[in-house]
Parts: sequence; structure tokens; C-alpha cells
Amino acid sequence: MREPLQVRHSASTAEVEIQFTDAAAFDALVALLRAGTGHVYTATAAQAAPYERLLAGVLVVTRPGRPAEFTVRGDRLAIGGDARHLTTMADALAGVGELPPGRHEHVEHYPDHPYLGPDSLPVVVARAATGSS
Repeated sequence: MREPLQVRHSASTAEVEIQFTDAAAFDALVALLRAGTGHVYTATAAQAAPYERLLAGVLVVTRPGRPAEFTVRGDRLAIGGDARHLTTMADALAGVGELPPGRHEHVEHYPDHPYLGPDSLPVVVARAATGSS
């Protein structure tokens, strides 16, 4: 059985992928962004390839006065920022849970980004293809 949420990371390329198998798992992560705090455990028994490793969870923390950022802290993906930027991120990601299997979205900084800071890691948010792990 595939786990509903997996996070893969490659330190050598500074890339992260959040992969989900159903909308409810991703929607729970979006709810944490809206709350500005929380933690969710993620699958660690799946395949990490083509990334280097699987992370064990996602931690959301409010950081007053800061844009939203994706960082890796130990074996967790940390998503931090002030409440306004985390809410804007949640609004932007709200529909991603409805992606068809095998599709993905990129979340990465560009000049004048509405919520993401320049020090954020780029993230791919992907709905698992049927039969993938």
C-alpha cells in the first residue's frame, strides 16, 4: 500500500518533491499552512529515486515578518513564514490536491513572488501516478 504523503530531497541539487496519493493527504498539509503551525509524518519506506532521500515529515512554523520558505531541517521539510504569507501559500496550493494522477506543479521563487522568499528551496508538488510508490 502506498503512503498518502511522501517528501523527497536531494541536497546536491537543492530540490524537494512533495508527492501525494489522494487529495485528503495534501489538503491536510494545506490546512497546516492556514493554521501556521503543525506537523505531519510522511512515508519513509518508499523509493527516494530520483531524489537522494526521503524525509520523515513536514513541519509548519510561523515566523513573524518573514516571507514563506521551504527549508530542510534534519529529516523534515520545514515550511515557515508569517501568517499572511503562509495563508497566501495555502490559497495558491488549495487546488493542487485535485491534480490528476501523474501531474505536478512547481513552487519556486521569482522576483516579486507574492509569498515565497528568495532563500526558499524550489519544490515540486506531484500527485502520484497510478502504480507508483
